[in-house]
Amino acid sequence: MNFDLLRDVRNVIAANPSGFDMGNWVVKRLCGTTCCIAGYAYFLSVGHEPCDTELPQVTQGASRFLGINKAQEERLYYSGNWPQSFIVYEEQPSPEAAIELLDRLIDGRIVLTEEGEWLGDLEYSPETPAETQEEQTEALSVAHEEALV
Repeated sequence: MNFDLLRDVRNVIAANPSGFDMGNWVVKRLCGTTCCIAGYAYFLSVGHEPCDTELPQVTQGASRFLGINKAQEERLYYSGNWPQSFIVYEEQPSPEAAIELLDRLIDGRIVLTEEGEWLGDLEYSPETPAETQEEQTEALSVAHEEALV
């Protein structure tokens, strides 16, 4: 899994929460473009807005850039397949829930197996304070060092 790209997607969502929408791959609005995780992964990888791109190209491209297979794609791109506690609202997860899910994937507290199973720290409460940036950076360094071994 391309953790650098996941971190970039996470940072875009954090910088512009109103631009995040798991209900649509990519939507061009008067106030700007909104994307889901796959839309942002594709957009950040190709360097231009994917608004005129066919949906299969966005999903397949995002999966290729993220280094994930079809089973993982089904879990990550469809928020209804996220761990239940991350679905804060009935219809769509909040940007904060998406950021927390991505943070946990990046630092290894959650693993999305090749079979598409979520493992690890799956309990989430929106009242749980986020880790500090320093703690996230340290955890990320450890996770990447372990991945290199």
